[in-house]
Amino acid sequence: MKDLTPQNKKEVLDSLKIIDAAMHRADAEKILIKGEKKKIREALDMKTKAVNRLAKSFFRSNFAEEKDEFDEFETIFKAVLPNGV
Repeated sequence: MKDLTPQNKKEVLDSLKIIDAAMHRADAEKILIKGEKKKIREALDMKTKAVNRLAKSFFRSNFAEEKDEFDEFETIFKAVLPNGV
């Protein structure tokens, strides 16, 4: 480790303050997201897993990809277990 000069100390402290503020914002966003997901779950009586998947798909704008993956899963599932479970 380098010796800490007054300039290094100031830079480290400034960076730590920025990181601290960012972490507080991130925590607040997580709380907000959790609350909004709860609203969706309660309004539509959905399972947490489905709401999480819906939110991720909306964020990534990848509904078509999600649908393709499910279609592939469904095709394989039906081929292996034609009468279901």
